[in-house]
Amino acid sequence: MKHAVAFLFAFALVFTSACGGGDYQAPPKGNGLAPATTGGGDTGPKPTGPSYASEFAVEASKAKAAWEAFGREQSAENYAVCGAHIHNALRYRIIHERNGHPASVLRDLRAFNELRKDWAGTEGRLTSEQKNEYNNHPEFKKAFEEYKKIQS
Repeated sequence: MKHAVAFLFAFALVFTSACGGGDYQAPPKGNGLAPATTGGGDTGPKPTGPSYASEFAVEASKAKAAWEAFGREQSAENYAVCGAHIHNALRYRIIHERNGHPASVLRDLRAFNELRKDWAGTEGRLTSEQKNEYNNHPEFKKAFEEYKKIQS
């Protein structure tokens, strides 16, 4: 009988260790909510107007090209043209977002924001003549006025 108890004890020990060593944990219980039936995908309101992502991309690429031209020749003309394209792109971004489209679909938005910050920071290095010249540049004035109208 002594051997039978020892054999059963040894068998239980071997069986328990073979089945994971006794570290079995039951799966967690559900949260009690009904299972989802919609399938997801509908995350918010539908857009109310057209997307201006392509117009934004065109103006942003023109602004980048104008900024590179300003880097080569730092004239008020190049600065004003770059500013005009920046303000046009900003206007398209505002309209795009007001129409219910996310800003995340605007291509190169981060690079554009960096370019805009660099452009605005460069104004302090311009002479008063250059500032007067770019502020009176017709393309810049038109773009800035349209941006101001849409911004408010």
